[in-house]
Amino acid sequence: MMSTEEIFKYLSSKNESDLIFTKHFIDRYNKRINEVPNIKVIVSMLLTCSPNFSEPEEEDKYKLYYNLTEESDLIIIIVLSEDPRLITLYSQPKYRRSQKCQ
Repeated sequence: MMSTEEIFKYLSSKNESDLIFTKHFIDRYNKRINEVPNIKVIVSMLLTCSPNFSEPEEEDKYKLYYNLTEESDLIIIIVLSEDPRLITLYSQPKYRRSQKCQ
C-alpha cells in the first residue's frame, strides 16, 4: 500500500497522456458535470496537487480526497498501475470522510 505522499510522487511523475479514463469514469463525469471541476482541472489536480487524504480500496486501487469547496471533497477512485486508470469520481460532503481521514 502506498502513502498519500507516495501516491502524489507517483502521479506527479506522469503526464496527461499516461492517464487512462475508463468508460465508467467518463460516464460519471458527464453525469456529474455540474458537481465536479472540468476535466482539465481534474487532470491538473492529479498531476500537480497532493491529495488531502487517500484510502486503499483494494490492491493498487485508492480513493483520493481533494478539496473541492469548504463543504465538500472531490473523490477520485484510481488504480495505480503502470498507466494510472481513473475509475470514477464524485463530490462528497466533508463530514462523510471516514475516520481515517479526520
